[in-house]
Amino acid sequence: MPALSILEEGQRVSLKTERGVVSFDRVQGVVVSLTAGSIELLSRPMTGCFVRAPTDIDHAIGDGGLAAHWKNAGLGRLRNTVEQFSLQHVGDKQVHVRVVSTLYAEDAAASIRRETTYIVFGSGDLIIDERVSLDAPIVSFARVGLRAGLFGSFGRLRWYGRGPFENYPDRKAAALVGDYSANVSDLLTPYVYPQENGLRCDVRWVALTSEDDIGLLVRGMPVFCMSALPVWLEDLEAATNLADLSVRDEISLHCDGFHMGVGGDTGWTINVHPEYRLPPGHYRYALRLRPLLADDDPTVVGSERL
Repeated sequence: MPALSILEEGQRVSLKTERGVVSFDRVQGVVVSLTAGSIELLSRPMTGCFVRAPTDIDHAIGDGGLAAHWKNAGLGRLRNTVEQFSLQHVGDKQVHVRVVSTLYAEDAAASIRRETTYIVFGSGDLIIDERVSLDAPIVSFARVGLRAGLFGSFGRLRWYGRGPFENYPDRKAAALVGDYSANVSDLLTPYVYPQENGLRCDVRWVALTSEDDIGLLVRGMPVFCMSALPVWLEDLEAATNLADLSVRDEISLHCDGFHMGVGGDTGWTINVHPEYRLPPGHYRYALRLRPLLADDDPTVVGSERL
């Protein structure tokens, strides 16, 4: 394991590894930069995400739908307060970054506490181990996970998980586990009324790369739900017709430790079965990230041990 070095400049803390640099913002408590060599991967920071775009059923139910519940609880306007940001050296080859933060809405009841440990290795691997406590007067959260923006040039996707078509925790039996490839531009399901779409479940690993094979690999510990789309959930929520939806030269990457089902027993009631809901409570998940360089084989990296 190679050694790593630390550079602290104002509110930014950067850890230089064998594969690139991981940078944190002390005030925000998030990863704001991740490079593969000298190439920046992130167009937007890695942040927690607990909502998704409304579905047709949400729109049909209106104020009684889950999307309305999330909005009324304030989940779409949470403010982040970092209570702790600390670094712990484990020799010269590993650093633990611990962040404790609370997300809350001043005019609503939702409150989310995140206790996140980032383990940065000299090899360039980054493990994210997160404990989350969810509190809101709702029957289910949409997801518990992370989202980040990647530049559009990393639009070649390969994943080992369920596919090839979109699938959700309560709609995945027909999606077989396998090794799949696609372009991010092809993963947007063209629903006439734009809505939540594009998820893949039981993902062991996913690699997003450029034409030069530079990019990012995310590995589940052991599995996770993933979506990589050329639109943000806010774009899906704002558009009222597929013709109004403009794709971006940017990738919205979601990596969820937990994701709610979509239901569908009827089109006019909240009918996600209890076993596919995410009620308020405590959750824990972990992911392993690694910048990919031109000579990396994602099938090998995805199965490597640290």
